[in-house]
Amino acid sequence: MDRENVSQNIALTLINLDKSFELSLIHIYLRTAKLAKMAVCEDGNALAYVPQHLITQELTEIAVLKSGETLQYVPWNLRKGNCVNTAAGSGLNALQFIPPDQQTEKMLKAIVYMNAYELRHIKPEQMTQAVIDAAKKATYIYLEYFPREAITKELVEKAVRTDVIQYQFVPPEI
Repeated sequence: MDRENVSQNIALTLINLDKSFELSLIHIYLRTAKLAKMAVCEDGNALAYVPQHLITQELTEIAVLKSGETLQYVPWNLRKGNCVNTAAGSGLNALQFIPPDQQTEKMLKAIVYMNAYELRHIKPEQMTQAVIDAAKKATYIYLEYFPREAITKELVEKAVRTDVIQYQFVPPEI
C-alpha cells in the first residue's frame, strides 16, 4: 500500500470514528469523492472544503438537503433543479444564493411565508402583492423589509406584539 492510500485510509477511519471530523483538516490532495460524500452527508457545510472537480449535482443536493444555506458553496453551473428547489424549501437564508432567473413568484411566496426576514433579498420588481401577503402571514414580522405602502395598522400590531423592537420601523403616518 503506497503512502497516499495509507493517508486516505487514515482519513476515512477518522471520519468513521468521529463524524464531526472536518474535511478541512484533511490535506486537499487526499480529499476523494468518497471522503467528500461522507463529510457532506454528515454536515452539508463540508461542501465548502470539497475540491471543485469532486463537486457533483448529487453532492450538492445532499448538502442543501442538510441546510439551504450551503447553496452558497455550490458552483453556479450546478445551481439548478432539485438543488435550488431544496434550498428554497428550507426557507433559511437561501434566497440570496438562488440565481435570480430561477426565482419564481411561487418560490418567493413560500420562502417569505416560512421566514419573512428573507424579504430583504427580494428586488422591488419581484415584490408582488402575493409575495407581500405571504410575508404578512409569517410568524415573525420584520417591518423594515416591507414596502412602506404595505404596512398597515394590523401588521404593525402583529409585529410589535411579537417583538417590541419592531416599533422603531413603524411609519409616522400609522
